[in-house]
Amino acid sequence: MVTRIFLSNLDWSYPHNPTSDVELAKQLLPHGQEFIGTWTCANIQTIKAGDRAYFKRVGREPRGFFARGFVIPAEEKLKRINPEYSYLNEAYDSEMIDGQFMVAFEWTEIVDYDKPLDTSWLKKQPDFSGAFFDPRGSGSTFNAEYADLLDHYWEAHLLQLMRQGCAARKR
Repeated sequence: MVTRIFLSNLDWSYPHNPTSDVELAKQLLPHGQEFIGTWTCANIQTIKAGDRAYFKRVGREPRGFFARGFVIPAEEKLKRINPEYSYLNEAYDSEMIDGQFMVAFEWTEIVDYDKPLDTSWLKKQPDFSGAFFDPRGSGSTFNAEYADLLDHYWEAHLLQLMRQGCAARKR
């Protein structure tokens, strides 16, 4: 399974506000409810439903991962709406922002937007020597050889913040 990193920056214009999305997801996930949406992936055309998805806060501090989930099939698929994009798979949503593709996602785990898993700290961990945490575009692939290790660090961070009431996981 491919691991993708989707970028979030409060200074960019998104179709929704990531801080309010995080709060809503924190309310829904513990009750087994879904949090589904779409996210920009620039012009990357290789994303597939089933890809693991991490969402990373960039720009203003603190920077790091604040959500984990999966890419899912879009409800309104771009390839069905516009024949020009028939080559894209089911993950690509019919909505586009400033000429950039959007993919559908489901968050399964979330931490407060202001308490992400700090990527500058992860970079200092000897286990991550050679891992690349700073993709230039949203939807980029994360190093496959470090994906399980990232899951391990994420899990520890998530559990710590769940005990503090600052995180949630889908039941």
